[in-house]
Amino acid sequence: MAYQFGSFINLPVVNYYMHSTYLTGNHAHSAMWGVKGNIALAGMLFCMQHSIKKEHWSPKLVSIAFWSFNGGIALMMFLCLFPIGLFHMYVTMDQ
Repeated sequence: MAYQFGSFINLPVVNYYMHSTYLTGNHAHSAMWGVKGNIALAGMLFCMQHSIKKEHWSPKLVSIAFWSFNGGIALMMFLCLFPIGLFHMYVTMDQ
């Protein structure tokens, strides 16, 4: 999702109205989580998987945590930042 939204927001006509609105923040948060957040979690899990005994390691718990993090960022994007971003863009275009 972050890739498609990033390509959309960089079009010159779209960027003229969207730049410095909450839609830019939506793009930044989703892209940062997609790149840096998931890479950081993957590195941490790789190190922890090799430092914790197999009988104490729970793949199901890791899966639940992964989907919870990604579901949380999706909810933040679509329930909070995207609606206010559309309203902010409307106000910017209306002036």
